[in-house]
This record gives sequence, C-alpha cells and structure tokens, in this order.
Amino acid sequence: MSKREEALRRFQGGELNCAEAVLLASADITGRDPSGETMHALGAFGGGIGCGELCGAIAAAAAAVGLSYIDTHAHACPRSKQAAAALTGKCIRELGSLRCEELKPRYFDEKLRCTLLVEKALDLLEETAAEIG
Repeated sequence: MSKREEALRRFQGGELNCAEAVLLASADITGRDPSGETMHALGAFGGGIGCGELCGAIAAAAAAVGLSYIDTHAHACPRSKQAAAALTGKCIRELGSLRCEELKPRYFDEKLRCTLLVEKALDLLEETAAEIG
C-alpha cells in the first residue's frame, strides 16, 4: 500500500486530519517520511488551523516542499521558495482560494470529508515537484 493510499484510508476513517494526511502521503512524492514530531506540528493546521483560515491540506503540501528542498535552513535553499510559490500559485488558480472556509463548501462531503481537496493538494504538490525538480 502506498503512503497516499494509507493516508487517504486513515483520513476517511477519521484517524488523521487533512494536514496530517497530506503530509503522510507526501512521502510518496518527496521520498522523505515525515517524523512523528513533524506530524504532530502539522496536526494543528487541520480545519484551516482550527478556525477556517489557511487550508490544512495546502499548508501540509507547503510543509512537504520544505521537507523536500530544505537541507539546512530556508534561506540557504532558494529552490524551496520557488517551489512554495509555484505550489501556492497552482492552488489559487485551480482551487480559487487558500482558505478552508471558502474551499469547504465546494469540497467537503459528509462521508468523504475533504478527500477531494486532500487529493488535489497532493496532485498539485506532485506537479510542482516534477516542474521544479
């Protein structure tokens, strides 16, 4: 089972929130498994940071960019800024917003939760990684 399949199963089952699911599944794209501490930190981003603001799935995709491109610190890795900007631009163009409160009416389903949004965030992360290299 891929990390993406595992993450989606655990998200749909209510074990993971959107941010945790995207970060876990990002290992298939970045080749880097997030640590337990990283998963805990990103858990706070679920549900738009708990108040409908920045979408947790998008925030976790951006965190995956950091895991993928930053070896020491962000200022020493200009490709991380390039990749984060590209990812954010894709999200705004394709989803219309970065805000959970605005995305949820279009993507939330009682049974599937925000599975479509989690999958879209992963697709956009994968596209970005392929483009930036």
